[in-house]
Amino acid sequence: MAHKRGSTAKAHQPGAKSDRCRAIVGIGASAGGIESLGRLFDVMPADSGCGFVVILHLDPTHESQLASVLSRHTAMPVVDIADGMPIEPNRVHVIVPDRTPTLHDGKLRLTVPAEPRGQRHPVDDLFISLAVEQERAIGMVLSGTGCNGTHGLMEIKAQGGMTLVQDPTTARFPGMPQSAIAAGTADHVLAPENMPVVLLRYLQHGYVAAPAPGTRWPPRRTRGPRSIPCSPC
Repeated sequence: MAHKRGSTAKAHQPGAKSDRCRAIVGIGASAGGIESLGRLFDVMPADSGCGFVVILHLDPTHESQLASVLSRHTAMPVVDIADGMPIEPNRVHVIVPDRTPTLHDGKLRLTVPAEPRGQRHPVDDLFISLAVEQERAIGMVLSGTGCNGTHGLMEIKAQGGMTLVQDPTTARFPGMPQSAIAAGTADHVLAPENMPVVLLRYLQHGYVAAPAPGTRWPPRRTRGPRSIPCSPC
């Protein structure tokens, strides 16, 4: 599906729309992830009202072209995450090299990873922060190796959010999807191009589309992820 090329930016653009997101969607991938992300955003409506946060394993020593690549697959603006950036609806926010994004007090925060390369779990870190901060977080795990994202999906699911995992038979590298499925964290197992229709159907549910004013449900939680066996990522 052809799209008008989206815009890219290195930071928040003054005057950009800042309405509250209908939902925040965290998306994690590693090897083979760019292909899966392209398939997802090729069919994702540009006016869903969601804010998207994309975590992909990047080489920390090279400048990322991820925003530019994804902008070819969506009419939404695609921006590199900057520290303190708000998540805005109908915008795609992408990880930058050698930084771990998390959500705190409604804004994206960047930290330098403490773990050595090969032992980092940035997808888990983002998903867990979404589960703590957002009452209707949505997590997606796409193609990749290892188990990154499995802990985070557990937390999103435990908090009443929705989890979508790429069907391993459609992934170039099925390790991350298989890990999430084996742990029982997947609400839906789908090809990337089939995820948008499920997402939109979920958003139309009354509980998600119109939460009671002034309420937060499920309530915030602060505990860390449950321990599950996991091979090195």
